[in-house]
Amino acid sequence: AIFQHDLKGLLAYSTISHLGLITLLLGLGSQLAAVAAIFHTVNHATFKASLFMAAGIIDHETGTRDLRKLSGLVHYMPVTATLAMVAA
Repeated sequence: AIFQHDLKGLLAYSTISHLGLITLLLGLGSQLAAVAAIFHTVNHATFKASLFMAAGIIDHETGTRDLRKLSGLVHYMPVTATLAMVAA
């Protein structure tokens, strides 16, 4: 994920990492770990959906998802950038 330049690709790599954590929690077999896995699943679905929506808006408005070309996004799209930061 360090060398990922695609905005949605970076989010997808992050999702794979989180799914590994959820699988680990479920594999522990305790009730507390299961509750934590459910909480993390709901939390992840909420914030990741928001971030994918922001990535789609950014792609639509700028015409690119390449992170190397998206400098100055806070000045170009302040509301979307702020909401993405809150979602993250």
